[in-house]
Amino acid sequence: MAGEENMTDAAALPTSVPTIDGTSGRGGVVAGASAHNLSPYDTKTRWRPWAAFGMVVLISVVSVGIAIGGSLLLIRLSGLSASGSLKTGTPLLFMLTAQFAMIAGALWAVRLKGDRIAIALALKQPAGGVATYAKAMAAMLAVVAIYTGVSYFIVGHDPKNDLAEMVDLFRGAWWPVALLVIGVGAPLSEELLFRGFLQSALVPSRLGYWGASLVTTTFWTSLHAGYSLVGLIEVFVIGIVFAIILRRTGSLWVTIVCHGIYNTGIALLLIFAPKDWLGF
Repeated sequence: MAGEENMTDAAALPTSVPTIDGTSGRGGVVAGASAHNLSPYDTKTRWRPWAAFGMVVLISVVSVGIAIGGSLLLIRLSGLSASGSLKTGTPLLFMLTAQFAMIAGALWAVRLKGDRIAIALALKQPAGGVATYAKAMAAMLAVVAIYTGVSYFIVGHDPKNDLAEMVDLFRGAWWPVALLVIGVGAPLSEELLFRGFLQSALVPSRLGYWGASLVTTTFWTSLHAGYSLVGLIEVFVIGIVFAIILRRTGSLWVTIVCHGIYNTGIALLLIFAPKDWLGF
């Protein structure tokens, strides 16, 4: 009967996340990965790994170029020093513009292939609700505290040193814009572009979830190139924690919120903590 045939066809449809098994001439045959392997992280995208990687490089270069190029041009035209220009807020505005460019670029890239933004970027609410956000944040802060303690007491690294260059951003009249850049713009732009767009394209490849996480975390860490080696390692460790959170919750919103709270906490510390305590 026709109804029975339709039911049979529907049962045969694949329901799992596509992955690459490496048996075809074009980089592998798409096969179904078990829900156990990727659950609850479940994304679908038409982007191939290298194409997505190239797109991320393009979006990053254009966005960072907007921030650096615009700031340097204004510094040159105004005759101010780099530190003096921070008091005018112009570099902050260009940084914010660059972040919006990264956000727009990530969303545009997803739609360019006809993918659904919520599915391709894992923008869904976690099953545990608010409790999931709280547990993820607690886990991230615990890892940061352990790493900071080890680096301070064993290596002798003071984490405040990596924040020294940011103090002028937050102590001037433009501190609300700086808070927006650090606490909102950075988490949204970086998570959407790297652990959202790029990650979803790399996971189905031979890299798998953890290989993809190493690539995206390394790329993300490179954006913090001004930090010390110990500071860069901390950023990388936090990136891996975010990757674990994303896999366990299946929601990019959780990493965005954790990233935003962490950054906002640092920003508020720089704004309100006594300078004597900060040592700047």
